[in-house]
Amino acid sequence: MKSYRETNSHQASKAWDNHLVSTNRRKKYARVKHFRRYGSLGKGKSFSRAESEKVLDYIELMNPGYRSRRRLSRNHQIVLPEKFCFISNPNGAIKAIVNIVKSYRDDRVKHITLNHSQVSEFSLTSEVLLGLGVNRARLLLRRGRKIKKRVSGYFPLDPDHKQLLMEMGVVKEIEAKTKSGAPFSREKQHLFAKHSINFSSANAYSVDDHSLAAEAFVKHVNECVQDFEKSLSEDAETELLRCVGEVLDNAQRHSSKKKNDYSWFIRGYLNSHSDNKDFELSIFNFGRTIAESFEDLPTGHFSLNLVNDYVELHKNRFTREQLITVAALQQRYSCRNQTSRDTNGQGTILLIEFFQELYKEFHALQGETEEQNNHRMSVVSGATHIYFDGTYKLRDLHEDSDDEQMIIAFNNQNTLKLPPDSSSVRRMKDCFFPGVAISIRFPLKKRSS
Repeated sequence: MKSYRETNSHQASKAWDNHLVSTNRRKKYARVKHFRRYGSLGKGKSFSRAESEKVLDYIELMNPGYRSRRRLSRNHQIVLPEKFCFISNPNGAIKAIVNIVKSYRDDRVKHITLNHSQVSEFSLTSEVLLGLGVNRARLLLRRGRKIKKRVSGYFPLDPDHKQLLMEMGVVKEIEAKTKSGAPFSREKQHLFAKHSINFSSANAYSVDDHSLAAEAFVKHVNECVQDFEKSLSEDAETELLRCVGEVLDNAQRHSSKKKNDYSWFIRGYLNSHSDNKDFELSIFNFGRTIAESFEDLPTGHFSLNLVNDYVELHKNRFTREQLITVAALQQRYSCRNQTSRDTNGQGTILLIEFFQELYKEFHALQGETEEQNNHRMSVVSGATHIYFDGTYKLRDLHEDSDDEQMIIAFNNQNTLKLPPDSSSVRRMKDCFFPGVAISIRFPLKKRSS
């Protein structure tokens, strides 16, 4: 049964309902291409059962000490936290996602309701991870067992959030039915989604999955800025292509914790009809954390020695994982570098710099000063949460020479000799992201004061 009920502004509106009634119905849903509007993802292959189980295993690793605060019942409702945001509150977002996925997989639960009505702050990464987890769990209902499993939910009151749920969130992922239309026209919806679930190496034409995804993403960004009668220059396109390509290459390498264990995801979203016109980017992979990648290096390795020097300076104030993660964000601090002449390790930091510069250029044209920064970014890896709010900026360590090395030390002096600010370098409590998640959001329109 599918139903919809309108309510006043003090109530959440019953919004979507998906009812799976039999094994045959589940098989039918497994064959549906969930991203009809913009084609299939990655290589166009669906997730196999083993690949779905792998994704769910990683999601459940995010909160290893999980225990439901409520006794699970046949009809189980989960209210998402006020800050369901991977940029500002990944700890809360992870706990909610794990709670939902574990509850869905419990045989005692026959009907689960996801209540977004209390959410006031959200992000693309948190909604994509939630949709991915529920979708994989839904497709893994055990064959041969006639289990009725129903999922329904309450939309958030924020129309921008509701639009995101319908376009790229859990509502879209499980093809939920709604009786209410999208808050905004889909004419200027810019959606981007690619993923790879297998190792991809370059062919004879130097083309692989992450190179193709990087090229497609540059096109996506250009389409977004063209809504504002602008376009990327050739130099900007080349720089963005290089940054995204390296980040995805790193994501593929970091995901190889086990043999044939590769997965990365990239999503982009812009709703040009909304008031905020927030451009969002999400890139994440499951597998090794940034710190684990460095810890796997042999003793005496050049890059390991670099990060160890930084760890020794500040180990009394931060955990080893936090300090390795901060060090890895600096240009040339890469586990692939063998000598001081190697220049790997620029992707993440230059991607952040690119969008900072793009943001400044957009808002300089609208008379917005640098003190009015509204862009937010984060890097989450393991139990470490690096938060970018514009307070600390990149600078060239060698400004008086041609030997560029960009650093961001997260302190007022921007020097790695001093410890970072604990408000920017945070530690999650009881949560752990098994891989790396990069989230970026900035408005393309000046916000009203």
